[in-house]
Amino acid sequence: MSSSANAAKWTGKLLLHISLFFTFWMLASGLIHGAPGILPESEADMLERLFAQHFLVISILAGLATGLFIRDLCHQTGLLTASPHPSNSGLWREPQAWVGIVFLCIFLLGIVLWVEENRNKSVFAASSGITTSGLINSFYGSSCTLPTSKPTYFPGNCLYETLFTNTLLGAVGYSAANFMPTGLFSHFRKSPPQPSTGDNEVTFDMDQPSGKEPRHNSL
Repeated sequence: MSSSANAAKWTGKLLLHISLFFTFWMLASGLIHGAPGILPESEADMLERLFAQHFLVISILAGLATGLFIRDLCHQTGLLTASPHPSNSGLWREPQAWVGIVFLCIFLLGIVLWVEENRNKSVFAASSGITTSGLINSFYGSSCTLPTSKPTYFPGNCLYETLFTNTLLGAVGYSAANFMPTGLFSHFRKSPPQPSTGDNEVTFDMDQPSGKEPRHNSL
């Protein structure tokens, strides 16, 4: 197969990984944020506010769980991977490892959009509206809290953090799962008893004179 065909196949797998990540990451995040609903009302309100305040932590954990699920599914079926059993040096060749890079580029695009939005083009302005503290405050550190009553509504001061930082952390968790060792829990499984190989099997020769030790056959 030519290099161009391999590149097109790899790109197709990357695009499918991006679709799977976004779909299952949103599903996992929704399940985590909706989990307090099964608790009593007093405990549910407290846990729901906690999840809403730390939604960035929830995002990266949901991305990691999604990545582990998709990785194991792909390795078992042989789909969406560059090789069925990639080595440590070949993990960067896997399309899953590049999902975080793609969303990093989208995050940088968000910074460009923020700069354009906050650039003060007035000739009467004493200073520009672009500052490092303003950039950090918009993408992280503005104490954003996802509203619990209207999950689909993003507060205006949290727009960049929820759309760009939140998604980037989920994608980083998804890609990080590709580098985690497989079979982390295999040592908890009990190995089945091994049948005897019979290497030290003792046989007796009926024609062997008495007084001599039996012979040992090594199979």
